[in-house]
Amino acid sequence: SFDPGKPTALVVSHEASTTGAPILALNLCQQLAADHNVIVLLLKGGPLRAEFQASAVALIQARRSFVNAKLVTRALKRASGGQAVQFALVNSVVSAPVLEPLRSQGIACLCLVHEFVTYIKPLDVFAEIGIWASRVVCSTPLTWNDVLRHCSHLANVPAAVLPQGRCQLPSSLSRKPTGKVEVLAPERDADSFLAQLPADALLVLGAGAVQPRKGVDLFVAAAQQIRLQAP
Repeated sequence: SFDPGKPTALVVSHEASTTGAPILALNLCQQLAADHNVIVLLLKGGPLRAEFQASAVALIQARRSFVNAKLVTRALKRASGGQAVQFALVNSVVSAPVLEPLRSQGIACLCLVHEFVTYIKPLDVFAEIGIWASRVVCSTPLTWNDVLRHCSHLANVPAAVLPQGRCQLPSSLSRKPTGKVEVLAPERDADSFLAQLPADALLVLGAGAVQPRKGVDLFVAAAQQIRLQAP
């Protein structure tokens, strides 16, 4: 419930999927909830929506990921009960479209940047961050240096490097599975696969979401080259 004695903070996540950036945004909501009224703004839903809602006094989800100043103003007025939003944590470059609407309301925005420029298109999104974010926060110097290498016009943008710390998995992901355990066919079983590998085999594993911006194309290309050289 909304506590008028606490300041109000806004946390923006581009989606509520069970991937890295949304889990970080959820962690921020859960920690802020101890001494803030937390409002969550999701540009897109996902499996973690209920977890976000459980740690917030209100949750706003954009229709078809579309936002503008008028829609954000109206939604925040309803969600905050008329109380001023003290600041916003805008997580990920992908959430950049909300920066201008929030700043137009006089809300200070910290934009948390985790992405490398290579897999974000168009590059204009980084200019949006440079113009509208009150401050850019990167988790590593490598990340911000990569941005400056491709967008040198952002050299004077206020930026800070702050390691994000440990991510706590949501309870929906950390629970042990219940019910029947699936037994895979022998050709798909990991133990069987490992047992038949030669002792001197080099095994390369990949983990994470299968998306082009995660570098899956490079992983497949490298595997193809290895097969050509050492069939």
